[in-house]
Amino acid sequence: MAAGRGRWGIGASGLGVTFSCAGPAGDLSLSLRTSVDNASLAVSDHDSYFDVEDFDVASGNVDILTPLGADSDEVINFVYVDGSGFGFHKVTSGQLHVLDEAPAGTQSECVVAGHAIFTV
Repeated sequence: MAAGRGRWGIGASGLGVTFSCAGPAGDLSLSLRTSVDNASLAVSDHDSYFDVEDFDVASGNVDILTPLGADSDEVINFVYVDGSGFGFHKVTSGQLHVLDEAPAGTQSECVVAGHAIFTV
């Protein structure tokens, strides 16, 4: 993808993915968002981890590349839970493979691919 934007909802859980390839180099940005309050999100790669324990609609898009120090070729794991407290919750887990590299002076590949497993 040369330059563009994308936005996907994952299952019925309330989790969404937003990505864009911006600027002349096609720099990748990748974030997750929720459509429900009191959700939680855990994100990791091969050597980093962060979480958002109170993931609310007001949190907006949460950048998942910068906190991980994402490399140009990275596999990112995530687990999302759609609420807090007692009872049953929808859980979504998955992996996103990002590729955002190119030789100097050329346009980045800017690729996002992955899969998710969710409960209904």
